[in-house]
Amino acid sequence: MTRIRAWAAPAAKQKLERHDYDPGPLGDEEVEVAVEYCGMCHSDPSMIDVKVNGVNGVRPHNPCP
Repeated sequence: MTRIRAWAAPAAKQKLERHDYDPGPLGDEEVEVAVEYCGMCHSDPSMIDVKVNGVNGVRPHNPCP
C-alpha cells in the first residue's frame, strides 16, 4: 500500500503538522483508492480543538489525508 502523506493535529488545540504514515497491508475486504484532492469538513476544526458530542477526537486527527 502507498504511504499516506497528510496534515494532522498531534494533540488538542495544536497546529496541523505534516504526518506521514504507513497504514499497513490491505485486508481481504479493503481496496486502495487514489485521492487527488481533499478538503476539510466543517467539523474538523472542532475535532482538532476540543471534544465533539462529549467524545475526544482521535489523535493524531487527519482532517485531510
